[in-house]
Amino acid sequence: MNYWGEIHTAQLLAYQRFVREELHQTKEKVKWYELGFDTAYEGLTVVDEYGVIQLFNENYSRFVGVSKEEAIGKKAADVIDNTRLPVVLKTGVPERSQAHRLQGQDLVVHRLPIWKNNRIVGAIGVLVYEGVSEIYQVIERMQKLEEKHMPTDENGKPSVAVKSSQVRFEEILGDSPAISKAKKIARKAAKSKATVLITGESGVGKEQFARAIHDAGLTGKHPFISVNCAAIPENLLESELFWLC
Repeated sequence: MNYWGEIHTAQLLAYQRFVREELHQTKEKVKWYELGFDTAYEGLTVVDEYGVIQLFNENYSRFVGVSKEEAIGKKAADVIDNTRLPVVLKTGVPERSQAHRLQGQDLVVHRLPIWKNNRIVGAIGVLVYEGVSEIYQVIERMQKLEEKHMPTDENGKPSVAVKSSQVRFEEILGDSPAISKAKKIARKAAKSKATVLITGESGVGKEQFARAIHDAGLTGKHPFISVNCAAIPENLLESELFWLC
């Protein structure tokens, strides 16, 4: 009997079973990746270093009106209106949470370079939010979440408001000489450590200026805390301010 031949055959069969099992597991992983790719985001595409689309999910297809099969293999600029993926491929600078108009609809998008061995090999485009209304809904949910953890006064009403989003001077409405001058002074104040006093009638935007000064200055990495002194009883005001400091 040829025992060596039998052993060799048994080893070969075991190896074949191992390869089949590995192949099956790989196919299962690919299937899950494909399912995740198609459902994880509103829209997602991946291009290679030449700007040619390699991956394109169903949701992105819905936005541009081009099927996955048609999009893959084409230049992103030929499929996606106003795309800046070629710019990201050239600069290597990520563009996160950027406004983008696609097929007449306003969106918020991420454009991210893909690096490998210290060189750009591709880029990813992600549609994050559909229009302004969805952004407002997210902000509202975040504010409600913050309110749950905010200190309250004796009536159970929030006495402290924590900063929910960054404010830039460019976002403060108005371009009159008076507003322009105020912004110029505020920018100078943001660069110093001095205490800033902002005066003005109710509703003129004092808090917007305060937030912009905070966010543009040395304190920008720390939370912005707004205290409604009128909502705090006089006998508790000092202790509340001391706690905040």
